[in-house]
Amino acid sequence: MPIIQSLLDTDFYKVTMAQAVKHTWPDTWVKYRFKNRSKDIDLLPYRDQIQAEVATLGELKLSGEEYEFLRQFPFLKRAFVDGLRTLRLDPNHVVFSERDGQLDITVEGNWYDTIWFEVPLLAIVNEVYFSSRPGSDVQGVPAFQHAPLQDLFQDKSSMRFGWARLYEKIDRLITSNPGGDPDVGCGESCEFRIMEFGTRRRYSREWQESVVSELVQHVPQYVQGTSNVDLARRLGIKPQGTMAHEWLQAHQALSPLHEFQRHALNNWLQEFRGYLGIALSDVVGFEQFLLDFDLLLARSFDGARHDSGNPFWWGERLVAHYRELGIDPRSKMAVFSDGLDLDLCFRLWERFRREIKTVFGVGTNLTNDVGHKPLQLVMKLVEVNRFPVAKISDSRGKGMCEVPEFEEFLRVLFRMPV
Repeated sequence: MPIIQSLLDTDFYKVTMAQAVKHTWPDTWVKYRFKNRSKDIDLLPYRDQIQAEVATLGELKLSGEEYEFLRQFPFLKRAFVDGLRTLRLDPNHVVFSERDGQLDITVEGNWYDTIWFEVPLLAIVNEVYFSSRPGSDVQGVPAFQHAPLQDLFQDKSSMRFGWARLYEKIDRLITSNPGGDPDVGCGESCEFRIMEFGTRRRYSREWQESVVSELVQHVPQYVQGTSNVDLARRLGIKPQGTMAHEWLQAHQALSPLHEFQRHALNNWLQEFRGYLGIALSDVVGFEQFLLDFDLLLARSFDGARHDSGNPFWWGERLVAHYRELGIDPRSKMAVFSDGLDLDLCFRLWERFRREIKTVFGVGTNLTNDVGHKPLQLVMKLVEVNRFPVAKISDSRGKGMCEVPEFEEFLRVLFRMPV
């Protein structure tokens, strides 16, 4: 069986962005590039397996049940969803080669046609690699119970360790009971919610489903949903996601550069008319985002998402920004999604629960915490209509740009550290 068995085995923001792309920039050419940040891991030996899996993506098509699932969302236009019934991915858009001794993968073509490859491709690379590691069988583990887990922790090279880590997290959520006894006046901000964001870095498709299924079964009060559309459909929970970096990056080439973020956010509002109102905040640094996130945008969007830099500083600046604009931050939401584990989620919730609504997108720590070192893989937009685009993160090493002169220009333009 192929690793990817459904067109909806992807992050929800790929579906939402695909609609916005089709309606706003239908004739745009783009290029994505794969990057392996785990420099000590050589993925070249897995090239043929990965390429064979990518070839199977061309066989996928939307089922009747999947079509009906997508039709329920009021912000997905009927014509767009109808068009997905004939969507077929062309693996010829994906080019494999070697670059600087590393596996190199690029995706090029019309933006709408190619936007679908990033998430399944990263999931494929992860599963091909980890399937060669010892102890990769997900089965054969006892059901969850409030019992000592030491026996499951003995072998760190098997899935028994992964199950133990998962049950430890579930047990901690149950015993900690965050938000179960909110302070008077804390209101909705006291709710503790996590979203599973781990598709692109999952250990395997089967393990991701096991993780989400166990969370939904044992601690549903803390699970706001999953970014994986296929899992959301089959498990009866909400798919989560709005926009990714590529939406804002592309506007560097498609709108006046000095105000590309405002154009990107305004185009998003025009497409979704108040739905999907979480703005991503770190394409050229959070300080520039706040300058662009004026009163109109701050009122129009439900909140913002953190994906790099110090999350406590970010949260404090976001709360202060709302207050400076005369907006009660308790009416808005801060979505944290950068390298989270439960400890950090709890600390952030305790810090901000009286000031702003919080939700936590947890990825690798849920879907690839099995005893093996997770891979650090990304695939980012690098060109739009033959012009370079960049992500300049608030965390060193998370940015990506293939033209150093363009990145330097952006840093000068937006007064970012060089």
